[in-house]
Amino acid sequence: MSRRRVLVVVLCEDQQHEVFVRRYLYGLSYARHDLYIMKPPPGVQSVEQFVRERFPKEVGARREAAQTRTRSGLVTVVDADERTVEDRRRQLR
Repeated sequence: MSRRRVLVVVLCEDQQHEVFVRRYLYGLSYARHDLYIMKPPPGVQSVEQFVRERFPKEVGARREAAQTRTRSGLVTVVDADERTVEDRRRQLR
């Protein structure tokens, strides 16, 4: 019996976050084609703002996928450079 594939959307600020999450998910036996990486295009002033604004859209898309019984997940990575971790959590809520 083959395992149904899961699409994991990774929403991150930069290349360093992307590499970290990729290696972690590869260690959990996800394959390259299971991942869809979303990071800000070059030249974006606030990468944190890009993630914060994109997050609700991606949560909505994952909820829609769940209704159609499509297996998917969302991994969001932001750092707490200028704020506390709790502030970042509050922003995403």
